[in-house]
Amino acid sequence: MPNRLSIAMLLAAMPMMFPLTMATPSTMLGQTPAKQWAMPGRGSWQQTIELQLPFSAAKIRVRSKFETKGYILKHFIPIGKREEACLMLWEQGESRIIVMLWKIDTDRTRFSQGEFKDAK
Repeated sequence: MPNRLSIAMLLAAMPMMFPLTMATPSTMLGQTPAKQWAMPGRGSWQQTIELQLPFSAAKIRVRSKFETKGYILKHFIPIGKREEACLMLWEQGESRIIVMLWKIDTDRTRFSQGEFKDAK
């Protein structure tokens, strides 16, 4: 049986792969989140919010907001057979922000973000 990565395994591994620090507030998405979780501390996602948007609309909103702020999309990784989740790496100067979006249901999407720096 082929070895598959689940979203949960990927999320659990992210802090080990990329030490995260504080990120730009997700209020840049221009929508008041339905729910918001703060996850302070190094090595974790800094903020997770639930958007009242379908997954496809949330991807468009995130891309347009980051591009408007001057960030450049360096990597886009679709996740899952139906591509109902994705990872995006955005860069602006020395700032690098990793974003994960995943579909909760038809009209709800979760958004997590964190800024990371290379380990020295």
